[in-house]
Amino acid sequence: MLLALGAGFGIALVDVWLSSATVSNAWDLDGPMFWYVFLNRAAIGFFVAIVGIVTIHPLLNFKMFPIRGAFVGIWVSLSLAASVFFDDTATWGLFWMVILSGAIYGVAIDVFATKFSGQGKQLLHPENE
Repeated sequence: MLLALGAGFGIALVDVWLSSATVSNAWDLDGPMFWYVFLNRAAIGFFVAIVGIVTIHPLLNFKMFPIRGAFVGIWVSLSLAASVFFDDTATWGLFWMVILSGAIYGVAIDVFATKFSGQGKQLLHPENE
């Protein structure tokens, strides 16, 4: 869980850095932009860690890795993507870019955390603490 959360924090900082190319106040800690992006991307890492114990889809019976990371990234990014429309000049392209980047970040965190800490029952085993 700590690996996924750490990866979420790392990707959050990378995403703020990428956002600073177009948004001048992205690193302003007093403004909302930094906290919206940082906490949203860190939440992807948190929720990927939680769903890491699910390895097989309960209804359709297929393996969830790394699709679960994409679903978590999309789901968590919806709130950040919806906040794009608070600006009058925003377009649907920016909305979909935020959703797509959330899916990519979710897959990256899921692959990283699964490779180094395992998935399913491996995460719940006492030796893995």
